[in-house]
Amino acid sequence: MTPYGSRPETHEHIGEVRHLLLAAVGDLIRRAHVHDRSKLVSPEVEVFDSVTPRLRELEYGSDEYKASLKEMGTALQHHYKNNSHHPQFYENGIEGMDLLDLLEMICDWMAATKRHATGDIRKSIQLNAERFGYGEEITRLLLNTVPVLERLAEQERDAELLREFRAAERDFNLWKVQDCHGVPSDEYAAAEQRYWAAHSALLGRKD
Repeated sequence: MTPYGSRPETHEHIGEVRHLLLAAVGDLIRRAHVHDRSKLVSPEVEVFDSVTPRLRELEYGSDEYKASLKEMGTALQHHYKNNSHHPQFYENGIEGMDLLDLLEMICDWMAATKRHATGDIRKSIQLNAERFGYGEEITRLLLNTVPVLERLAEQERDAELLREFRAAERDFNLWKVQDCHGVPSDEYAAAEQRYWAAHSALLGRKD
């Protein structure tokens, strides 16, 4: 009797998990490209043009902040109705959300805190536990996710700076070769400026 070998089933399992994870990645990419698009058109854009500057100066969760949200009326309701990363999208609130909704939601909250002078994502998670009625398990899940996203965001910023530096360096070297026998062109000067800006940005991240 041939001994049982687990590798074929393990490879099949790995393939199934890979398929599901890549499907989730695909949906997250879609979400990244369509996030908050409804804010860019009527009936939302006019209200956000008016209220957003005021919200930026208010402390999240304060009575003044809540009053400003209420003032946004039907525009805000339209936004909630068309964006599933808000608990208000679902009749049963956050209990109706899936993990991909929650991930987009916490990314939205983290980005939103940067628009407020007193923004604090960890404090917002605690305040929203009461606002949206989620318990300790969801609170802990969100709090555990914040440092992971912060680390990944830092890594992505570093990668973007490195890509920009390499592109700027390549362009600058090309213009140096083309202009080495004459007066440097405006394009050469622009390429040089871009190169040194990218160089400084990359060094600044490493310090």
